[in-house]
Amino acid sequence: MKNEKEIYKKAYKLYEEFGSGAVYDYANSLGLDYSYCEPCEAETPTIEECICLVCGSEQKPKIKS
Repeated sequence: MKNEKEIYKKAYKLYEEFGSGAVYDYANSLGLDYSYCEPCEAETPTIEECICLVCGSEQKPKIKS
């Protein structure tokens, strides 16, 4: 798997160009875990010990993989 910094950079670019759906598709293709993100009000892809791949905020502990 790519390192998490590279994953976040690509996700950021995808979000800016195509929106959150593209980030979810990318995360799913990598098999990333999801957890609940309060700012997003949804379960979102997680990297770097509970960092939301969509908005970059810290999330609650992982609840599914």
